[in-house]
Amino acid sequence: MKIKREVKIGALVLIVLALAIWGINYLKGINVFSRTNYYFLEFDNIGGLTPSAGVYVSGYKVGNVHKMYFKEDHSGKIIIEISVNRTIRIPKNSIAQIYNNDIMGTKAIRLIFSTDSLFQHEHDTLITDVEIGLMDQLMPLKNKAERVMISIDSLVRSASMALNPQTIQNFRATMSNVKNISENLSDQNERLNRMFQNFEAISANLKANNPKITHIISNLSDISDSLAKANVQNTVMQTQQAVAQLNEVLDQINQGKGTLGMLASNDSLYRNLESASRNLDLLLRDLKENPKRYVHFSVFGGNRQK
Repeated sequence: MKIKREVKIGALVLIVLALAIWGINYLKGINVFSRTNYYFLEFDNIGGLTPSAGVYVSGYKVGNVHKMYFKEDHSGKIIIEISVNRTIRIPKNSIAQIYNNDIMGTKAIRLIFSTDSLFQHEHDTLITDVEIGLMDQLMPLKNKAERVMISIDSLVRSASMALNPQTIQNFRATMSNVKNISENLSDQNERLNRMFQNFEAISANLKANNPKITHIISNLSDISDSLAKANVQNTVMQTQQAVAQLNEVLDQINQGKGTLGMLASNDSLYRNLESASRNLDLLLRDLKENPKRYVHFSVFGGNRQK
């Protein structure tokens, strides 16, 4: 009995389809000929986990993500169904954790077994967790870096606005002045050193004579208090009046008024006074030498005639 050509073609198509399905699943890491158990996982956020992602135990692949869908209660939670090799028995209270499987951040599921002696049954819902990935850990740092970059950008813009040609020219002039001052200070270094030495000597001298200075300041304070208590204004006024009177007397003397004025201005009066003074001096001298010539008296009270 000959097999019809159509049957052969149909059988060939089925074989090709089966091989294609097996190949696709093989590429996904699913062994269609192995017996598996299915478990459910519930997440608020799966962090980019994709269907056919691997399921690992201690780094060894034991299954795949079979399918995923939103929970029917519209809570936004995601249900993931994983297939695990039936030979793998999962202890109760084990954790199914989403983690980064490689440096590129490819997501996978890791089963962290507990030490419980009882085991999960097929179609049980496992405890879940999400590992904080490197990118998640770096996210706060990334945000801070972005804020720092914004601040730096603002600072650079402000600096660019501030550093206009006129500002740069003023800055150069200022730096030139600073340089000149520095050079002048360098040239005057020896003189400045001498000045500082003199200041130190003066300071030391003042320190050594501090009691004397204190005494002098105290005396000055006493004098100041005495002057403050005295009627300085009246004294000054009296002095001014005395000077005025003295000037008036001197004016009269210069004008020949009064005795002193006549003496100062009349030469004949001065000569007469000088002659009278000289004659008086001779008379007194003769009186001392010859008193009997001028004085006559008697023991008995009678006067003698010369």
